[in-house]
Amino acid sequence: MADTYFIKLLASAINNTVPEYPPADIDWNKIYMTADKNGVAPTLYYALIKLPKEERPGADIVSLFEKKMHIALGIESMQHIEVSDLLNKLEDHGIEHVPLKGWIIKNYYPYPHMRTMCDVDILVRKSDMPEVAAILAECGFVLELHGHHHDGYVKSGNIAVEIHWNLFAEDSDYYDYFKDIFERLEPVEKKIYQKRLSHEDFYLHMIAHLAKHFDNCGTGIRSFADIWLYCNAMGDVPDAEYIDKVLRHLGLKRFDDIAKKAASDWFSDKGCMNEEYLKIANHILYFGTYGIQEIGIMSGVNKKGGKKWRYLMRRFFPGRQFLIPEFPALEKNALLLPVCWMIRGMHRILFRRDKISSEIKALGNVDDESIQAINDMKKYMGLTDDKDGIDD
Repeated sequence: MADTYFIKLLASAINNTVPEYPPADIDWNKIYMTADKNGVAPTLYYALIKLPKEERPGADIVSLFEKKMHIALGIESMQHIEVSDLLNKLEDHGIEHVPLKGWIIKNYYPYPHMRTMCDVDILVRKSDMPEVAAILAECGFVLELHGHHHDGYVKSGNIAVEIHWNLFAEDSDYYDYFKDIFERLEPVEKKIYQKRLSHEDFYLHMIAHLAKHFDNCGTGIRSFADIWLYCNAMGDVPDAEYIDKVLRHLGLKRFDDIAKKAASDWFSDKGCMNEEYLKIANHILYFGTYGIQEIGIMSGVNKKGGKKWRYLMRRFFPGRQFLIPEFPALEKNALLLPVCWMIRGMHRILFRRDKISSEIKALGNVDDESIQAINDMKKYMGLTDDKDGIDD
């Protein structure tokens, strides 16, 4: 079962309160490893330093948390400077743009660097992408990834941005609702071209994005902290009736109900560490005795009915839409698909053989019990057709 004290420390940190004293049998090494893996070691540092010195972990453990905090502070400072400069340039060039997710939610934490980000997401119109690419190049950003609904850029090796023209890929269950998001944007004070999502759409995007990652077994407890802090800050501001209607349309009502209840149970002062919600914490905190690659593979095999050979076939022969970013000619000529499979396969064999070997080895480590555990949790969260579990 998940370490409840870890959750209590995180709750203390994000609520800026003094944590309760640790249990006598606390394993501080485990606490640190779990925090680091979930990207909240800088956050937990602020809870640890509120403990009396005699209740804190040893100086060696505290220094590990402190180091992560200083790294997060440095990265957040650089991110803020570089991304603010980019946003100003987009404004100056008259390009409508929307900072997303972490860039906004970090301001609800006691300190922005407590909410680390691998990259900063910005939404623009697809028609503006060529000019945006030129601005990014002018700012020193280099294209690293061309995706289905966003491009990834990096500067100096550690400042990354994702420029979205859609919030979700066209094959996503959530694409249709968000495809016209530019028609629902709201103004930002003292800005002309920078816009923001409405409170309702920001929340819906946050839940849909979490559900997407949860479905792929790639989320962490920080996403639930985001939910708690945003809901706590917004109070009754968003239109709850509208949100409820859209969640039902997206098939996310049950997921949202459970995610909010779990976040409240973990992070509010009235939380009681309900056993059912601790199962979710156990899943997202500790299922990764496997690495990220294995978790992704397990999810992929699960989506292929538990058949490893079907998973491999899809990996070796992906669909046309998946390959269009790598082979743009496929968009106009689907008959080129077999040729693209051959070119892609040869490229992987010549230049990415180690990655292929690593994935096949990881696939061999995937067992039926782990796949079933993933499937059971998805059912519980309402992300499959089988809705067994808590009633809405």
